Amino acid sequence: MGGVGDAGAAAAPAGPPRHKVIEWAHLDKRKYFLYGPALNVVTNAILYPTKLVKVRMQAHHGSEGRYRSVLHAFQSIVRKEGAASLYKGFGVNSFSVVSSQLYITAYEVFRAWGRGRGHTEAVSNLGAGVAASAIQQAIAVPVDVVSQRLMVDRRRDGAKTPRAVVRGILATDGVMGFWKGSAASLLTLAPTSGIFWASYGVLRRVQISWHDPQAQPGFTKTLAEQAAASWLAGCFSAMCTNPLDIVKTRIQVNAKQGGAVSIASAFRTLVREDGVWLVTKGLQARMLHMSFNSVILMTVYETVKYYSVLSPPVGQDPT
Repeated sequence: MGGVGDAGAAAAPAGPPRHKVIEWAHLDKRKYFLYGPALNVVTNAILYPTKLVKVRMQAHHGSEGRYRSVLHAFQSIVRKEGAASLYKGFGVNSFSVVSSQLYITAYEVFRAWGRGRGHTEAVSNLGAGVAASAIQQAIAVPVDVVSQRLMVDRRRDGAKTPRAVVRGILATDGVMGFWKGSAASLLTLAPTSGIFWASYGVLRRVQISWHDPQAQPGFTKTLAEQAAASWLAGCFSAMCTNPLDIVKTRIQVNAKQGGAVSIASAFRTLVREDGVWLVTKGLQARMLHMSFNSVILMTVYETVKYYSVLSPPVGQDPT
């Protein structure tokens, strides 16, 4: 994820230049493009098991083998398939680091463009989040399609391999099979991204309004505030868009061989299977994944931005 761009000041005078809000123009791009991908690899490794459990819970249908809760899912996977199974598909999913860097860069560029044309911060954040997510899909959807099919393989020996999955997709759907569910992904991820950034920006402005205007909060305090804001924004955006995420996951994991599954038909099938409870299917796991993901990624990304600030500062602090 990209950052809304606010970071606190270092307590020591020798620290990076101080900005209430770190904008795109404030960044040393060489540092930014070095630190960002490196830390994305680390955070992806930490967060991956929660993503696998979310996909398992959302993709499952029928009563047999259903996970009762997130904890039950973790315990069942480790007991029946081994702890290493929590990282099924991780190698393929690691390519998402490329799409993540593309996403955060596009977000910052579009946000700066919106702010430069006089749009409010909330509107700029919302629009930038939607646009960045749309651009990211070119890389993210193929990675998701392959890695999710590996994630849902419940065999202990992990009989499915990335090569076998790729060959299967090519045999049944051709090259465009790697973008199966791209419309559903866009329908899900674009509003999720927009809602997250808009709500995160609002929460950060509220937090900043509580500060003494004459005081500069320390870096540690600022990171704690960013973590709290990203946790709340992650939970809120997950709740708002969970049914869309379920449809996306079902299309990508359980698409009919040799033919496309539409968003409407996937939705009808899910309603028939789960009824009104569809809105809560996998919600606990998704909120856990998104809130934890948001806290880790935003903390890391705001730190990357903080240490990528140009010296001397460029321009004036935004108000």
